[in-house]
Amino acid sequence: MDDDQLILALAAGDDTALRELFMRHAPWLAARLRAALPPPDVEDVLQETFLAMWQGAGGYRPRGTPRAWMWVIARNQAALLLRRRGPVTAPLGETRTSARTRPKPPWTPPKPPCSEPTSPPPSTGRKERCCA
Repeated sequence: MDDDQLILALAAGDDTALRELFMRHAPWLAARLRAALPPPDVEDVLQETFLAMWQGAGGYRPRGTPRAWMWVIARNQAALLLRRRGPVTAPLGETRTSARTRPKPPWTPPKPPCSEPTSPPPSTGRKERCCA
């Protein structure tokens, strides 16, 4: 069976279709989720993804690829997990870049003290001060 047929079988209540989809697609979904989530969260999101696929299989329309449909579900489940968790905060001592490791801005030489007027620019004809 191809993936479209498996999803239609899943919508009809076939548990073996869910197992087959999991065997085919869990590895690549997990690999993509690992790019954004820590390993324990990947397993949780993967389970939530296949649960959402099982619950939403009746609404599946084979307009795109089944892999795209599965990835959108997985991405949405990851976003839900991160939203529920809230913003990540770290104490100041545990930040990735501390003042010691932060690169220094490029050095610029100090300006000389201003005491004498400079010669006039050719276009204005008036004298200007050096530290205007």
